[in-house]
Amino acid sequence: MYILYSPSSAINRQVLSGSETGTVLVWDDGLIKCQLKRPGDQPCHDGMIEFIQLDEKVNEMLTAGIDGCVRFWSLEVDSLSFIPPIPV
Repeated sequence: MYILYSPSSAINRQVLSGSETGTVLVWDDGLIKCQLKRPGDQPCHDGMIEFIQLDEKVNEMLTAGIDGCVRFWSLEVDSLSFIPPIPV
């Protein structure tokens, strides 16, 4: 597993990482807080996640996976939704 995003603020200790199984893991103080998946308990990608970018201003995330898809995610407090994948 590789750490793909870490906030610059030392106060916020949350870290996002992509897993080999295609889920995004949210870490807090060294412990996994939650796993982000698609509806239906599907992983974010079919295979390893290779890139994560988070835009905290608009509460959106971009991921790219070994499956050749780039996905844009709208992050909300109680839900995770995504725009359909764009094959590359």
